[in-house]
Amino acid sequence: MEADRVMFLHKKYGILCEDMESISAYTISNLYNVPVISIRVISNNEILNEEYERDLGIESQKIVKELIKVL
Repeated sequence: MEADRVMFLHKKYGILCEDMESISAYTISNLYNVPVISIRVISNNEILNEEYERDLGIESQKIVKELIKVL
């Protein structure tokens, strides 16, 4: 995690997180003109030194699963 980068982006744009993993999917999908969407589950905040909340992660995954069914 790049805490300094997240803090810069938070101050400038109000973001609360970063997602570096999805860029590879976007890059490959763009090369082949394939539509792509990234939906991430965030269950803690390392900048605020929050603990990982497993139950929150599980509930968030359920919400994302239902969203994917709708899409």
